[in-house]
Amino acid sequence: MTDLGGGGRTLAAGGTPAAGEFTRAAGRGRHAMGHGTLAAVAASLPRVAARLRWVAARMPSAVSRLPPLATSRLSSPARLLSIISSRVAVARHPTLAPKLMPRGMIDRANDGVRRARNGEGYIDDPELFRPVMASGIIANNVQVTFATFAGGITAGLLSILLLVMNGVSIGSVVGLYVSKGIAQLLVAFVAPHGVLELFAICVAGGAAFIVAAGMLLPGDRSRRRALVENGRRAIRLIGVSTLLLLVAGTLEGFISPIAWWPIEGKLAVSGTTLVLLVTYLRGGRTAAPPRDEASEIERVTDATPSPLALGPVTARRAP
Repeated sequence: MTDLGGGGRTLAAGGTPAAGEFTRAAGRGRHAMGHGTLAAVAASLPRVAARLRWVAARMPSAVSRLPPLATSRLSSPARLLSIISSRVAVARHPTLAPKLMPRGMIDRANDGVRRARNGEGYIDDPELFRPVMASGIIANNVQVTFATFAGGITAGLLSILLLVMNGVSIGSVVGLYVSKGIAQLLVAFVAPHGVLELFAICVAGGAAFIVAAGMLLPGDRSRRRALVENGRRAIRLIGVSTLLLLVAGTLEGFISPIAWWPIEGKLAVSGTTLVLLVTYLRGGRTAAPPRDEASEIERVTDATPSPLALGPVTARRAP
């Protein structure tokens, strides 16, 4: 019979466990759960370390172990020529601007004359909304990068088109600001993030052309094997590109819009990003080459299975 008046000491007659014993059992369960969590964290440390080494060494090695400009032998000239040609054309003939850029960019350039005269920045500083701006910028840049990379499956033709269109857009904006005499306003905004962003998109183009080379120039390998091997190299490149875009988008959202920063300070940020980028790539150059095609992450994962993973069922079937 249930005892409701004895402080809940017994749940039922006939030797039912007391509430205190139940509480102690629950405490032992929580203690065991805590030990299990610590064991799971400790077992995951090798995989975390392997992933960090992959980001710190294997990803940049995909760029630095290739000959100079090999990853962007086509993407860099395509963008550079489109940027220079559109910049010169629009700077000399501003009437070409409506044909090469959206109306919103032209209106922003026209408003930039007033902003430069009043000592304002390239755009309004969002302040409290900087994280929202940064996340939107990162999402847009990553989309452009992945579209460029995916263009490799078209033998690189779509990638070249996207790179040229992107270069024309950039060059046209620069040329329009130069024609209005407010180039410094644009430079002050672009400087903090420009180095990383431009390099990242060129690396994505290089990844696309590596995929295209596997299709068109497999060499002694079968086309399938060439695509698989080149795809692995391209994935590392696109990983580098995405990482750089994350940093560049953060700088563009938090640092670039600050109007009261002098241009010298923003150029210093640009120089710092260049030095850190070179250091990061040199770290990949000095990394030891992999022993085989399997990644270090896969080797560590296979060697140290998670304690949370389901083991084989060994219980006998009930009769």
